[in-house]
Amino acid sequence: MSDNVSFKNRIGTKIVATFLATVLLAIGSISFSMYKQSYDLFVSSLGNKSLTIAKTGANEIDIEDFKKLNTPEDEKTESYNTIREKLNAIREISGAKFLFTMKRDSSGNYVYIVDGLDYSSEDISHLGDIAENINGKFDLAYSGSPYIADKIEVSEWGKLVSSLYPLKDSSGSIVGLIGADYDVAAEYDALIEMRTKIILIAMLSMAIASAIAIFISRKISKPIVKTTSLINKIAVLDLSYDESYSELSKNSDETGVMAKSLTQMRDTLSNMVHIIRSSSGEIDNQAAGLSAVAGQMASATATISDAIQEVAVGTGAQANDLTNITEILNRFSRHIEDMGNSIEDIGSGSKSIQCNASKGSIDMRELSNSVDSVGKSFNEFTSKISVLGDRLSQINKITEIINGIASQTSLLALNASIESARAGEAGSGFAVVAEEIRKLAEQSKNSAENINSLIAGVTLEASTMTKMTDTMSNELDDQVRVINTAMDSFSRIISGVDDAVPRIEAIGSVTSAILCEKNSIIEKIECASSVSQEVSASSEEIASSSEEMNASTEEVSSSAKVLAHMTRELAAQMGKFQL
Repeated sequence: MSDNVSFKNRIGTKIVATFLATVLLAIGSISFSMYKQSYDLFVSSLGNKSLTIAKTGANEIDIEDFKKLNTPEDEKTESYNTIREKLNAIREISGAKFLFTMKRDSSGNYVYIVDGLDYSSEDISHLGDIAENINGKFDLAYSGSPYIADKIEVSEWGKLVSSLYPLKDSSGSIVGLIGADYDVAAEYDALIEMRTKIILIAMLSMAIASAIAIFISRKISKPIVKTTSLINKIAVLDLSYDESYSELSKNSDETGVMAKSLTQMRDTLSNMVHIIRSSSGEIDNQAAGLSAVAGQMASATATISDAIQEVAVGTGAQANDLTNITEILNRFSRHIEDMGNSIEDIGSGSKSIQCNASKGSIDMRELSNSVDSVGKSFNEFTSKISVLGDRLSQINKITEIINGIASQTSLLALNASIESARAGEAGSGFAVVAEEIRKLAEQSKNSAENINSLIAGVTLEASTMTKMTDTMSNELDDQVRVINTAMDSFSRIISGVDDAVPRIEAIGSVTSAILCEKNSIIEKIECASSVSQEVSASSEEIASSSEEMNASTEEVSSSAKVLAHMTRELAAQMGKFQL
């Protein structure tokens, strides 16, 4: 019942808390976002306005006159007064609260130069006054970047939005800065008022949301509480009909569906209790019969288990024998494969020998033809050497004639010298001619002797060459006979290889066929071995299953007794239900 659930754990409380937390988060986020956007827009708009005032003031300042203002005495100069009057006019027209210019001195301090306030104002700053409360915005503006405040500054000077703008000379160098402080007191008060209204609206929204949450939680939790009561009633085994719960089924939401399901479950449980009560007696009778049948099954499974054990032993031995046969065939297969590979190598070698023998036979024929050609060339060479010997004999005869002529000429020259000596001076010219003729005759004789010597050497060499050609001719004849013998041997080798190759190929084919048949035999034996192993394993499994069945039948018998006891207890428990 719902009275047993603490307040904080009730579903209605959780619904209200969740709804209020969600609404609070949503309202808070929206309110903060609205205020933040309004604040940022307000500050951005006034900041831009303040910067516009500062830019306007910068445009009105004569930079060269501004650069000359350095000491308090310069306040009395016309340049100072001109700049101050312009800044004061801009401040009054724009509505800015402060409009001032500053410089950074040699010590790094920021000092006021021209203040746009009236001389009568107590807040006016004089030339050379050091600015206090300096922060990074001044350094930013002095580096050349304009500064716009991103928030409203609330201080003793009021509620202000500030901006700073750098002052540059004609060369672009920064010589100072101008600042504008815009008074936003009225706008700031309006923002505070708007924030207060947003908070009030949020609180009002929370109150309305709380009322809605309580109404919704009651609307949702009431059927759930009623349904919980029905569940608790079923939990204590009270399945009696109660008209007050029928109203829950009329709801069209999930609680109505749950109530219908619970009502159906209650009716179903009631029917099941009736059925179980009526069936428990029958179950008790069947359990007794089941126990008797289990005893008979135990006896039968013991006999089957013994028979299957014997089958398993026989099939195991058969599987081992088939495994040994398979190993023997595998070794035989490896030997056959090695023999097949050897036969293939022999076949390849035979084909290679056949090819080489054919090529060698062709080469030997070409060699025989070459030797025949060499023999013919030697015969022609021998005949030419014989002709050369004849020509040398003829040359030798001619040289002998030349030698005779040279001797006679030398003798005639001697006689001519003697006669010229007798003639005296008249025969001196003839003596010179005779001397030259004698020298020519001697040269001819020497040349003839040299020719004879050369001819003798050539003749000797020709004779030696003739003998060598005869020897080489005999050797060529022997080579021809050897080549012819080799050609006959190559022919016999080619013929033998031609006969051997088909036989080797036939042996290879037979070996391949044996290998194919071997694979088939091994596959069949392995299949039979596998079947035997499977039969053995199946037999062992069946035997094991029989033993398990025997044990199971005993368990069934025991379970039947337990079941009978449990049915009696179940009947007792069913008596506790209120129908």
